[in-house]
Amino acid sequence: MSTFYEGEPVQKLEQQLTQPDFETAFLSYEHSVSPLHRPAVRAGICVTAAVLFGSMIPWYAARFATVWLPLCGILLALALAVYFCREQPKAVRRWAGNLFRSNRMLSLPCSVTVYRDSVAVKNEYETLTLYWTDYGACLETGQYVILSGGVSRNFLILKKQGLTGEQQAALSAHFRNTFAARYRRR
Repeated sequence: MSTFYEGEPVQKLEQQLTQPDFETAFLSYEHSVSPLHRPAVRAGICVTAAVLFGSMIPWYAARFATVWLPLCGILLALALAVYFCREQPKAVRRWAGNLFRSNRMLSLPCSVTVYRDSVAVKNEYETLTLYWTDYGACLETGQYVILSGGVSRNFLILKKQGLTGEQQAALSAHFRNTFAARYRRR
């Protein structure tokens, strides 16, 4: 596949994404966007709010006849903490599954060739050449390299399954050097 840089490819991959792959990668990326996107951080904020409501009980009892308002605040904050830890990740996973099912191209087997300046994605229906300058961020996990912000393919997932340790190290070094400040590892 010809690109702006006609050198040897950094890596060639054959992959087929499944819905669980896409959901896991999407959830990993969603949690890495900012600390506030992590369920534990949101739940921690809610528990802190519950503690603050609890500390208001003596003051509220001295001023008013009941302490229902702080108790309702505590219950609401704790309910939100449970929601952020248990239900919201399930909802994000369901949303990612719906997104995956809505685009049949994502589930097709494809060959991915990583070059210095670009990546070539080819399946039986399309051939895409995507340049690194189009992507805003790169997240590397133990199983995937996730690129987000592209023009033709907004969310590109490269599975590291089947690569040797040396190939994974070369791919990691390439993305670390290419994306620099926009590269994160989890």
